[in-house]
Amino acid sequence: MKENLKLKNIVFIVVLVIAAAGLSGAAFTGWGYKALDGDSITVAISTEKIISIELDGIDCPEPEQDFGKEAQDFTKNFIYKKKVKVEIIAYEAKDRVIGRVFLEDKDLSLALIEAGLAWYDKKNSSDKKLAKAQKKAKKAKKGLWSTDKPTPPWIFRASHKKSEKP
Repeated sequence: MKENLKLKNIVFIVVLVIAAAGLSGAAFTGWGYKALDGDSITVAISTEKIISIELDGIDCPEPEQDFGKEAQDFTKNFIYKKKVKVEIIAYEAKDRVIGRVFLEDKDLSLALIEAGLAWYDKKNSSDKKLAKAQKKAKKAKKGLWSTDKPTPPWIFRASHKKSEKP
């Protein structure tokens, strides 16, 4: 049992090294564990190994913002205790990757945008599918697009950093 666990950890580390080297297509499966917020989750790949994932291509409202809690709940319902596939886009730290998360063939990043619970992150992604889904959600006034002028999370974070300075 412990040998099997060690082997799984070694295999995962090799996958992360490949992703860090810039080779595309690296992926792993695990069990959705926790939604830290709308666009950050943890995935358990063994009983002793949990990996943090930042969802690629999107930016969700912060939990304190309008629709932030809804985005977090949506993400939790999508992944919690479910077997998910993570396609690694970039390696960020020892136990953190930027990736796309799939439940069967459903893309979590895309699902959040379609529900109006995330912005397409055009600064860090060129995924036309996400851009198109955002236009459609805006037109249908879904989620955060049902309000007049939703505050993007990057503006919210910047304004709160300024107000925290002495």
